[in-house]
Amino acid sequence: MTEDCRSCHDVRGRIALGKEAFNKKNDLMRGSLSLHLKNKKRIVKAFVWSVTLYGSETWTLQKEDIRRLEAFEIWMWRRMMKVPWTEHKTNEEILKMVETERKIMDTVRSRQKRMARSHPEIITENNVRRTNAGEEGLRETKNNAFGLATKDRGRQYQLRRTKDVRPGQV
Repeated sequence: MTEDCRSCHDVRGRIALGKEAFNKKNDLMRGSLSLHLKNKKRIVKAFVWSVTLYGSETWTLQKEDIRRLEAFEIWMWRRMMKVPWTEHKTNEEILKMVETERKIMDTVRSRQKRMARSHPEIITENNVRRTNAGEEGLRETKNNAFGLATKDRGRQYQLRRTKDVRPGQV
């Protein structure tokens, strides 16, 4: 997560790991074994999506991140069905071949909602919580999944618990 609470680096890294996981199962997906389409989709969801979407509950997604995730999903289905780019098949045609719809963003959103229901103390209005920081009054703290990240006098964000944070402490 970056200083401004974006997850773009994490999303890119997870997509790269997902592609690596897909390529490791290349012999199952594209090899001489003739697996049924249903089984191939199950393998993708078990081995590739689990790696790619690890930690997606905490992502703050921008439009670019959503576009990258959807492009990764189509890339995966194209590779699985052995459709080269030179055939000029549209994404909708690929989805019809795989007999599915775009589901990766639905999965991410359902994971985020499940986390929000199970950990309501993490989710606050606009992801910003005001806490009592001692004698000097209130101080803003930004929320993340592991604790509270505070910015103190221009220094880098550091993980802190609200009770332990005092002005001037690092």
